[in-house]
Amino acid sequence: MFDDREWNEISVVSKKELSFLYKRNGRWQEAVQIWQELVTAMPADYSTISELAKWLEHHARDYLQAKILVQKALNQDNTFSEKEKESLLHRLRRLNDKLKTAL
Repeated sequence: MFDDREWNEISVVSKKELSFLYKRNGRWQEAVQIWQELVTAMPADYSTISELAKWLEHHARDYLQAKILVQKALNQDNTFSEKEKESLLHRLRRLNDKLKTAL
């Protein structure tokens, strides 16, 4: 059967898929709850960080929390590709601009 590590990987993949299903169906709170859980368990997972940051920026309009999330991800050990890093840096610049104009 599966060992604990394999079960954990299956669980993570299943949670990600479920969160995207919730997102597609407009069930934002359920998707966000999963993203928050996954970010806590896997703080360097690009897709989860990206989705949660997008939701914070565009739906919750909580630019500061989105900025903190992205900065924290970029400042820790991670395995982001260059494209993923650039995407997060682009989001960070946009968030900084939004925070400046909100003052």
